[in-house]
Amino acid sequence: MLLEAERVSKTYTRGGAEFYAVSDVSLSADAGELVCITGESGGGKSTLLGITAGLLPPTRGRVALDGVELTGLRDRELSRLRGTEIGCIPQGHSILANLSVIDNVRLPLYLGPGVRAGARERAAELLDRVGAGHLAEQYPSHLSGGELRRVSIARALLRGPKLLVADEPMNDLDPDNAEVVFSLFEEIAREGTAILLVTHDHRFASRCDWHFVMSGGRLTAADRDGAGSGSSPGR
Repeated sequence: MLLEAERVSKTYTRGGAEFYAVSDVSLSADAGELVCITGESGGGKSTLLGITAGLLPPTRGRVALDGVELTGLRDRELSRLRGTEIGCIPQGHSILANLSVIDNVRLPLYLGPGVRAGARERAAELLDRVGAGHLAEQYPSHLSGGELRRVSIARALLRGPKLLVADEPMNDLDPDNAEVVFSLFEEIAREGTAILLVTHDHRFASRCDWHFVMSGGRLTAADRDGAGSGSSPGR
């Protein structure tokens, strides 16, 4: 199994009381699988994604990617792993205002190890695949929220990650562009990338290999109607 999260919990203290953002969650994804999580806002979905991507340390439990324990790595080692093996698409975007679109997309190749030759061509190809090729030389201040989201998606795919973690990636997109992006995810999964996707759109959830629901920090398998079944994922 490529991604293994075993009995992970994340607690915070608020008003002097401890509460669980993620509570005793186990989840796995193999290479080529498209795994979807739906659920109410504030249910813990984004926190769980942060844990699986090595952005947040769990309070308890373990996370491993391709046999490497994320929970045992130092910050520098985690940064290197995220730079080479994990693609992250946040809810917002982290596009740099002083760089053109194509330079934003190819930036990851200049922040870590690896071959940089052909970076511009690779970035241009990915922009085309998300329907943003015509924006290559534009600057972020000229782009809409949906266009910025597509640029973020292209950048997350630049290194061909083993795991892609995507938090509401179709949220700012119109129906046609949302379909373009999700179809790209399906294609990337067929090429061997494991994708962990959070979405509120059940049309896309129904097309994933696995569908789970998160509520109150707990993860359960989705039933036929897309609601939580109350049973653990069992994977």
